[in-house]
Amino acid sequence: MLAIGTGEISTARQLHEERLVIERDLGNAVHVAEALTDLGEIALLEARLADAGRYLEEARSLNEAFDDRQSMLRVLALLGELARREGQHARAQAVLDRCLALARELDNRYAEAWALTQLARLARAERNSAGAMARAMEALDIAEEYKLSGVEAVVLDVAGAVAAGQGDIVTALRLSAAAEAMRKSFFRPIEVEHAVDHEVALRTLGPEGYERARMDGAAMAAADRRLLARAVVAG
Repeated sequence: MLAIGTGEISTARQLHEERLVIERDLGNAVHVAEALTDLGEIALLEARLADAGRYLEEARSLNEAFDDRQSMLRVLALLGELARREGQHARAQAVLDRCLALARELDNRYAEAWALTQLARLARAERNSAGAMARAMEALDIAEEYKLSGVEAVVLDVAGAVAAGQGDIVTALRLSAAAEAMRKSFFRPIEVEHAVDHEVALRTLGPEGYERARMDGAAMAAADRRLLARAVVAG
C-alpha cells in the first residue's frame, strides 16, 4: 500500500508518473507493474475511476505474464474496489472472491483481511447487512491478531453503518467516531462509509447526547470498540 497523507496525493501522483516513465525506459517490467499499481491506487483515492482501471488492468496483465501472485493480490483488491465503486457488483464479487482465495492460498493474512473488508463494503452496497457483518467480523479477527489498524478502521465503519441502518444511532455514532480516530493515524487515506445522518442524530439525541456519543467513540479502548462492533452482529 502507498504511504501518503491526504494532502500529499497530487505530489505522490507526480512522483509515480515520473517513476513509470523511467521504468518503461529501462524495460523493467516488475517495476513498471509496481508503478502502475501505485498510480491505480492514487487514481482511486482521487476518484479518477477510468484512469484507475487503465493503470490496474495493465498492471494485472504484467503480473500475470511473470506470475507474480503476491503483487497480484493488491491489484485484485484495487480492481474489486473499482468495480464496486462503478456499480459493477457482480464483477466486484468475482474479482474479490479470486483475491480472497489467492490470499488464503498464499497464506497472506494482510491481503486476506483487506479482501474481506472490500467484500464487507460490497455486501453493504448490496444492502446485505448480514453478509457485510460476517465478512467484517472475519476481517476483525485477523486485524486483532496482527494489529492491522487500517483494517479495523474499515470494520468499525461498516459496523457503524449497519447499526445506523438498524436505527441504533448511538452505536452508529460511537463506531463512526472510533473509525474516524483510527483513520487519522493511518498512513494513507481510507474510504469512508457515509451512513450516519448527523443532522438526524443531532436532532434525535440533542447536542449533548450527540457530542457525548462522538467523544465516547473516539476515546474507546481497543477491546471496547471491538466488543461494540461485534455486538452489532447480534443486534
